[in-house]
Amino acid sequence: MTRRSGRIHRGDGPRAVTASALLTVTVTRATCVRMIVVGEIDHSTIPVLDRALDGQPIGTWKTLVVDLSRVSFCSIGGAQWLADLIQRAGGLGVPASMVVTRPVSRVLSFLPQADLIATHTDLASALHAVGHWRY
Repeated sequence: MTRRSGRIHRGDGPRAVTASALLTVTVTRATCVRMIVVGEIDHSTIPVLDRALDGQPIGTWKTLVVDLSRVSFCSIGGAQWLADLIQRAGGLGVPASMVVTRPVSRVLSFLPQADLIATHTDLASALHAVGHWRY
């Protein structure tokens, strides 16, 4: 078992949470909340994703883009967590989309709600889908 440690950077700028060398999450908030995930998403790193959003009420966001373009691995549990996040945002009236790579897209396709999740292969398309022309 590998011990995971996390650092949380707080302040007015981006908020990043790091768990070991496996996962880095940065949440930026301007008119669009952009969650940038780098590394691997699995059972052991899902708590890092939770901490990254801790204290950030989804209902106050205007839009959400989850950028997974630098995720090298995503388990089915990680995909379910991401789908739940997108659905929670949508349920609160927050337009949401994801930037995904083929490995992430493939895992998401196994979920029952896969057709309800807006995925894109590049950031510009994902931003456009939620009503932002540039970040």
